[in-house]
Amino acid sequence: MRVGVFHPGAQNSWQRALAAQEAGALAWYLSSVQVLSDGPAMQLARALPGALGRGLARELGRRCCPALDPALLRRAGISELVEIALRRLGRARAGAAVNRWGNAGFARHVIARAMAEPVDLLWTHNDSALESFRWANARGIRCVLDQSIGHPAALADVLARDRARYPALYRNAPPLPDARALERADRELERADMVLVGSPFARDTLTARGLRADKIRLLAYGSDETIWGAPRSRPPRAGRPLEVLFAGTVQPRKGVGALIEAFAEIDPRCARLTLLGRLDVPRAALAPLAGRAVHRPPVPRREVARAMARADVLVLPSLFEGSAVVAYEAQAAGLALIQSAHTGLVVRPGVTGLLLPEVSAAAIRDAVRQLADDPGRLAGMQAAAAATPPRRWADYRADARALLGLGLGLGPGPGLGVPRPDPQRRDVAA
Repeated sequence: MRVGVFHPGAQNSWQRALAAQEAGALAWYLSSVQVLSDGPAMQLARALPGALGRGLARELGRRCCPALDPALLRRAGISELVEIALRRLGRARAGAAVNRWGNAGFARHVIARAMAEPVDLLWTHNDSALESFRWANARGIRCVLDQSIGHPAALADVLARDRARYPALYRNAPPLPDARALERADRELERADMVLVGSPFARDTLTARGLRADKIRLLAYGSDETIWGAPRSRPPRAGRPLEVLFAGTVQPRKGVGALIEAFAEIDPRCARLTLLGRLDVPRAALAPLAGRAVHRPPVPRREVARAMARADVLVLPSLFEGSAVVAYEAQAAGLALIQSAHTGLVVRPGVTGLLLPEVSAAAIRDAVRQLADDPGRLAGMQAAAAATPPRRWADYRADARALLGLGLGLGPGPGLGVPRPDPQRRDVAA
């Protein structure tokens, strides 16, 4: 079987490409932002002097997978780069518009690549598949969709309620998914022969929208085994506040409204918060956290591992996820975890951390104070996390290969034989 993996950005898509490569089935991996560890971009970064070169190398390092065969990497399109630049400039609405336009347009590159280098299976993420899948369906090419988050209809409902509670966080935020976006998502899911999800929560939002359950396979994510090795010992707690880490995009969907409200009332002598990731809310929204929290910009995963080594607890009060990769990384790092049920059930409640009964400031404050006030309980949770065999991306890749029948000489794996949608059916316009 020949597999083509594509994504206009990155979003862990290299793990899908690596799964196919390890099976000897990868024909090509197409991306607009993936770079080679020894390619021209990285060579330029290393040649630049001082902070400029170091900063560029760090940024490019977030988009580099040395294990991938460079001969199988294909690059096309620039929309993702434009979107990244707009988001960094605080133009989230413009960035979202470019993302929608770019995802649809990227299909031209995918189709051209599949015509030049034929494949038996296309594998990609949600929001970038519809036009490519429509073309593939008509030619008998199988299609696998990684639905990296729950259905956007459920997301719109969740964010509408949160927006009513924390309107200041949504200033300049992208609009909620509209009817056209929901229709597009439905058509994308229907066109897929198999839909992979990272958590039962994500799966349930799809079946609630009417997707057949027999098309869905649960495939949990993991931590990068090349970065997260044996957990390091945690810094002693005596005489210092609890160090709480939030890692990920600082945006409303991650529950940051409730998180900010919670830490605005937590004594900094009890616990301190570090927000590590891109800031997608107005900076003024962090004003209540003055003296109680710090914000750090996004860093490569190896630096995330170092940040985890300095923390005691990872907090993930997400309102809506597919499954948060950073939760698996926290477990691999031996951190206690405070998470919502919608984050993806990585935590073992009461054993490796705490499961929030709801995403609210009161629930977060209570969980943080429980662990701050009981160092023995915290240490026990950290020890349990460190003793738990971590879920690795290597495990994900092995499970993916089994599901898709890659490298087994079996042809398409379980679930790829489900009836295909009628390729003549009218879809929404590109």
